[in-house]
Amino acid sequence: MRLHPGPYGPHVHNPDNPVKVATLALQKQDINLRDFYGIWLRATHGLKSNGTILANCIVNSMKKRQTLLFNNNVFLAAIYLDPRYQILLNEEEKTTAITHLVNTWNVLDNLDLDPTENLLDEFENNFANDTTNKINTSCNTEEDIDEFDIFLSSQTTVVSFNNIN
Repeated sequence: MRLHPGPYGPHVHNPDNPVKVATLALQKQDINLRDFYGIWLRATHGLKSNGTILANCIVNSMKKRQTLLFNNNVFLAAIYLDPRYQILLNEEEKTTAITHLVNTWNVLDNLDLDPTENLLDEFENNFANDTTNKINTSCNTEEDIDEFDIFLSSQTTVVSFNNIN
């Protein structure tokens, strides 16, 4: 079935529509803040070059949202650590990002963790045991066992086996 472009013109249904491309890119599993910002910039640029009224409205909304993003210290730190986007930060934003990174490092440093312990293995073992215990103790009948819990426990097992190999 083909859709008629309607009153908005062919730009809304264009398969190269920057919003559609950005939406698909944002649905990846392994996206981080730096990748998110790259997708954001490409979408903004594509919409600006589109030039339609709808595209301009979306760009204006994105600009408002971007000011909120740049008020987030974690976001600024992630952008600061990426050399592709670090140049887009002003001096105040860079200082805020550095301060946040230093504070985060100090908190991690003060945790008194034993460097010989493998924290990842400990976390995986605890998580696997907790998941197994929750399924075994809280659910006595098959009706009580949630399909999502079963899926999570199977994924934990798969992750553990993949890390061993």
